[in-house]
This record gives sequence, structure tokens and C-alpha cells, in this order.
Amino acid sequence: MPRSFGISPSPAVTEPLDPGPSPAASPLQARFTRMDALVLAAIVVLGLVNLPQPFAWDQAMFTIGARKLAHGAVLYRDYWDPKQPAPFAFYALAGMLFGFTEVGIHLFELLYLAAFAAVLIVTLKGYFRHSWAAPLAALFTVGFFYAVTEDWHLTQIEGLVGFPMFLALWRATRAASGADGAPASRPATELRSLFVSGLAGGICLLSKFLFLPILACFWLSSLAAIVVRARPRGALAAARGAGAIALGTMVPLLAASAYFAAHRAFRLAWWTSFDFPVEVMRQVHGFRFRPFLDGLSWFAERWSPVLGLAAIGVTLSLRARRDLFSAGLLLWCVAGVAVLLVQRLSFWQYQYLILTVPLGILAARGVDLAWPALARIGPPYSARDAGVAASLGLAFFFTSAWVPLSVKCASLAHDRLALSRAGRLGFQNRLSKGGGYPKIRAEAAFLSGPGSLPGPIFVVGNPLYYWLSGRDQAVARNGASFIEYATEEEWSELTASLDRARPAYIFIQGDYDRMFASQATKCASFLDLLARDYRPRRRTAAGTWYERSATGGGAAPAGTPAPGAQPAAARAPGAGR
Repeated sequence: MPRSFGISPSPAVTEPLDPGPSPAASPLQARFTRMDALVLAAIVVLGLVNLPQPFAWDQAMFTIGARKLAHGAVLYRDYWDPKQPAPFAFYALAGMLFGFTEVGIHLFELLYLAAFAAVLIVTLKGYFRHSWAAPLAALFTVGFFYAVTEDWHLTQIEGLVGFPMFLALWRATRAASGADGAPASRPATELRSLFVSGLAGGICLLSKFLFLPILACFWLSSLAAIVVRARPRGALAAARGAGAIALGTMVPLLAASAYFAAHRAFRLAWWTSFDFPVEVMRQVHGFRFRPFLDGLSWFAERWSPVLGLAAIGVTLSLRARRDLFSAGLLLWCVAGVAVLLVQRLSFWQYQYLILTVPLGILAARGVDLAWPALARIGPPYSARDAGVAASLGLAFFFTSAWVPLSVKCASLAHDRLALSRAGRLGFQNRLSKGGGYPKIRAEAAFLSGPGSLPGPIFVVGNPLYYWLSGRDQAVARNGASFIEYATEEEWSELTASLDRARPAYIFIQGDYDRMFASQATKCASFLDLLARDYRPRRRTAAGTWYERSATGGGAAPAGTPAPGAQPAAARAPGAGR
């Protein structure tokens, strides 16, 4: 065992295990070993397998909006969706660098997550007893993510936010443990660490404000540790630390606010971020058991090896001396579950990804702490034989990852690595969730045929109809995100926008027929427009396409905003809601 970690093996498995220096208490071990490089290379290879993965609902919606933003549109004003700004900024940067395509977006995600894996390896060197445990943590988080996920789970908010959230925890616990700098310069260095923690936390909040409870657990526990450590002036030190965290958090939030204020969209952004979710939750009743069980069963099945090892890591860590970083990881899991349960409108599979980073690190912790005891079982082996046996054991243990990974690799090989356009189309058609790509392409094929009207369209349903048809979205608001919770006022505003834009086609996905039947009063303005200016062009099991009639296009209803005017929600957030 390397002496650079300052830890000697525990003499007996029954004794309390020394957790060793946490990353908050140890200097960075920045030197990359050969194993570090091999693990990082393996993660990159796993990511490359996922590059041509198709989009699902959310990825198409984000990419369409990001492409508009990259061409000068303003979020919420020119493209409206209730998601926070950070994912749109991520997609916009990815598209501008590598193209607004499936490969371009996923390539940027791969570079981002590979950087995250490298940061995990470097920052966690002092957290583990053994030098191989830090790259193992990267493999259990980023590598395992790429092995078991599908199109629906890639480039989702919960998967991307793990990087800044980890930085928020790591910097906060490092400052709270008194590991920053020499004693003379430590107070200023600790404040800088807490400022960086707040900065990373602010980015998390711009991804989803519901992540605040997780961040609050990090910061409150770290401030409490500062109070204890800095006695008798602990309260003053904690107050300064809280100020540094708040200042760091405000930087990205004020930057986003300045962007919206400069484009006269601040009130609309505020309504979208705070008032609209409250209005939606007022309309939600009951518990969505089917999506909840689907997401829970998927996560339990795919992540079962990591969950098992993480349970060992938590158990052994609790037996050890106090370790603020491990406590933060455990709080991340507990608060993350609470955040999941609060989102009772969704419970989608990808939302469980918020737990993968702490679980992956704790899983590596479990292997790291249990290894001395395991090494004493049975006759003595050479270090090489023990390493081979451990590798084979882990490979067998992680069979849940081999099945989905094998499917992706086999499909990639069948389509000749998806290097050609035809190969990518074949790969995407084969792996698209529920066969969405081939079905939607076939459904929208008539739009590129002879006799079809040119121009943008409006879809009440899956944004993939925009993405795969090549037709632009006619108005700012898509017909997908929480459209079933739109108020009568919002439907009137949407109808006025459609009346001005006069899209060539309006498609109503079959899943929404029941919504229109039950909400006919709220949707009356939209249904009147559809009956007056459109005629059914194509009816299938997927839904109904309405084509703009030659004589359609009447004047906007009395009292609707003039072209270019902000919607009522932007003028008076919450009015009439």
C-alpha cells in the first residue's frame, strides 16, 4: 500500500476502519498513473459507443431550442419551455462547437464527462486507501453511466449536473476540514473554496432549482463543521463562509438574470421558473405509480452492482472515524431521493441519475475499505494474481452492465460503426426508444413529398416530429411540455400566436385526443382555429395531421396581443392564474 496516503492496513477486519484522509483533508495527488490513463481511455471508448445514439423527446426539445438560441433567439421569449437555462446553454455550446446533430451533442457530452472523470481521479486520490480506488470511482460513475444508459438517458439534466454538484461538495468539505493552504493563509483560501462551491452550486440551480435541498445539505453540514473546528470564533467563521457561498451562488444567477433583463424577458423567465411550476402542481392529484415503479425498477436493475457496493461503502464508513466528505455523499443520496419524490409529475428513469455520482464514489469506497479483509481470505496470492481475480470478480458482478452494452456494440458493429449516414440511420432506427425514429420518420414522410405545403408546423406531441421531419416549430411555445396543464389564458395566447404564424400543418398526436375531449372549454380557442382554418389531411394510429386550408387565416380574435407584443404571462407574472 503506498505510504503517500499515510494509511497502514487495519490489523483486523473487526476493528473500526480508519477512513483515511478525505479529499477535504489531503493535498491533491495530481500525478496520473498508468491505471488512471487506462480507465480514462476505457471511459472514452464507452462514450464513443454512444455517439450515434438517437435523440428522445427531451434531447430533441433541447436541441431545437438551443439551435434557435445560437441564431439569436431569446429563451422563453422566442422559444418557450419550462426547463431552466443551463441545459439550453449546454446544448447551444455543443451545437456551435460540433454541430446540432446527435453525434455533435453526444460528442460534447463525452468531452464534458471525460473531464469529469479526470477530475474525479485527481481529486479523490487522497480519499481512498489504495491508488487504484480513485479511477475505480470514475469507472463506477461515468463509465457505468455510458455502459447501461440508452438514448432516453443521455444528455439529461440529472446526468450532466453531477459534475458541478460534485465540485460544490468537494470544495465545501475541503474548506470545512481546514485542508486549504498553510495556517497563516488558510482563512482566505477557505473562503475562496467556499466561493467556488457556491459558484458550482449556482450552476446546479440554473439546471434545476429543485436541486437546492441537496446543495443545502452540503453547505449546512460544512458550515456546522466550521463552527466546531474554529471555536471559539466558529460562528463568525461560519458567517463569513456562508457569505462566500452566497456570493458564489449569485454569480451565475445574476448573469442569467442580466441576460433576460437585457432582452426584456426577465418577468417571463421568473414566471416560467417559479409561478408556472406552482400552477402545474396545483393541478396534479394522486401518485403516478406506474412511472414511479418503472423508473425505480430500471434503476435498481441496471445499477444493482453499484448499489450493493455503495451499501458496503456506507456501512464501513459509518464504522470509521468522522469523515465529512462521506457524510456529504450520503446526504446527497438522501436529499436526492427526496428531490425525486417531490417531482411526482414525472418519476422518469433518467431522474434517478442524480444519485449515480455519490453511489459510484461510495461503491469504490466499499471496495477500497473491504480490500484488506478480502486479501486475507484463503491462501496467500501474489499481487498480480489477486488483481486478476478481483478484475474477473468485478466483471462477473457487473453483468447488468454487459447486456445493454453488448446490444449497443452489436448494433454498432452491424451498422459498420455508424460512420456513414446510412449506417447512422440504421443504428438510430434500431436503438430508438420504442422504435420512435422509424415510426416518426414514416409518419412525417409525406411532408417532404410532392404536393405538401412548405413552411413551419405545430405539433401537439413529441418534439421528434420537428426534429425528424426537418420542419421548424411555428411558434415560441411547443405543444409538448406540460401543454395539458395550460390555462385557458395560455391557450388563447397560443392560439393568437398560431393565427399569426399560420403554420402549414398542425399535428395532434393520438395520446392527446383524450386531453382535448376533457378540456374542450379551456382549449376552445385552439379548437375553433383548427375547425376554421384547417382541414384533416392525414389520420393514422399515431394521430391526425391538419393542413391549412386555402381560404384559412382569419383575423386574430379581439383582444389578442399585437404581433411582437409580449404574452400576458410576461407582462404580469401569475396574473389570472
